[in-house]
Amino acid sequence: MHRSHINSPTVHSISYDHSTKTLNISYHHKGTYQYMGVPNIVYQRLITSYTPQKYIDRNIINKYESVKID
Repeated sequence: MHRSHINSPTVHSISYDHSTKTLNISYHHKGTYQYMGVPNIVYQRLITSYTPQKYIDRNIINKYESVKID
């Protein structure tokens, strides 16, 4: 799983496992959340998004099963 640092006031970094379609998002102040069943295209759009937090809010949160991992 490769971790990418994000230039965002709320998101510290993200990582994605292509084989399991698992997306990890580490927030500066909320910890790290793991989202399951995320298609690769959603990950690709996230890492190229001009506003990552807005993309996360609109396309990931409440759309994929998640668990806080730290």
